[in-house]
Amino acid sequence: MKIAYLLNIPSPYRVDFLNVMGENNDVKVFFENKYSKYRNLNWHKFNHVNFTSEYLSETENFKFKYSYFIYLLRNNDRTFVIGGYSTFYGMLSIALMKTFNRRYILNIDGGFVKKENFLTRIIKKFFIGGATAYLVPGDKSKDYLLNYDVEESRIYKYPFTSIYQKEIVEYNQIDSLKKKYRKEFGFDENEKIIIGVGSFVPAKGYIDLINLKRKLGKEFRLVLVGGKPSQEYMDLISECGIQNIRFMDFQTKENVKKLLTLSDLFVHPSRYDVWGLVINEAMSCGLPIISSYECMAALEMIKDEHNGFLVNTQDIEQLLTKVLYILENEDVRKKMSINSIDIIQNYTIEKMAIRTGEIIGDVVIKN
Repeated sequence: MKIAYLLNIPSPYRVDFLNVMGENNDVKVFFENKYSKYRNLNWHKFNHVNFTSEYLSETENFKFKYSYFIYLLRNNDRTFVIGGYSTFYGMLSIALMKTFNRRYILNIDGGFVKKENFLTRIIKKFFIGGATAYLVPGDKSKDYLLNYDVEESRIYKYPFTSIYQKEIVEYNQIDSLKKKYRKEFGFDENEKIIIGVGSFVPAKGYIDLINLKRKLGKEFRLVLVGGKPSQEYMDLISECGIQNIRFMDFQTKENVKKLLTLSDLFVHPSRYDVWGLVINEAMSCGLPIISSYECMAALEMIKDEHNGFLVNTQDIEQLLTKVLYILENEDVRKKMSINSIDIIQNYTIEKMAIRTGEIIGDVVIKN
């Protein structure tokens, strides 16, 4: 099949997915920007092996590229997948596709239904509605589209992920890997480690984890990975005399996997995550998960008492109860670890590419 994508940046998980898609399809990708100012430069991925790509802008400064829209209108034999409806190129692409009655698929990672004014709703309905088909990663994303009166028959679910099958840890290897990686990173073999991974911004809710650590004993260590701690974090730690917290700057994907594997529990107190691929990554390392309700990936993949809990992470007492329940009951923790690994088997890049190809093929046949 001939497929064209419009995406914002060359994020590593998208590039991995596109390389797999390109093994059996003719894939052309337009990236709106080469870099994101909100990401470490080393985070981006440029090994575009099995697909061709073009950057609509090489810098953060906006640049209007006529050639993209000419390509969009001339290549009727390609199925266009538009990865969002809120950017300039995304909105104009949708408007042109509608005007010329062209087939296109709108790919939406997620969204939370919330109150909005009448004008905002009308504008969003215009740009969301009218696609030939929709790709969504879960039921909550589907509900988001239904809220804008999208026909349910046009919505297709696929497994959104950043994990290759080979990257999923074998359960029987976890204990030996945990011992190995703890030695490598200088952690005590017997301490109980709670980990959080993500940029150190208020929306990630890490202040909840620091407040949680105030109530935990010295045998519990909190590891936060993804940047440099804010002054607010450091002031709270100093004022309360909190011990056994380790902050770690941006890490490579390989090191993040090691840090997750050496840990005992992953806690994700996000205030808002349209998806949250770090949940996939933590589950692939066999971790039980505790997450806030404001994370699409958690809502889709976490089942209470099966592989973790969904909680109001700002309720520190409730969070503390769930953390202790898992970490003080080894049988519970191991059962949840196994269940996380079982669930994530259905969320691999290989299966994501297979399902996406099936959906696009179905859309082409029907239209």
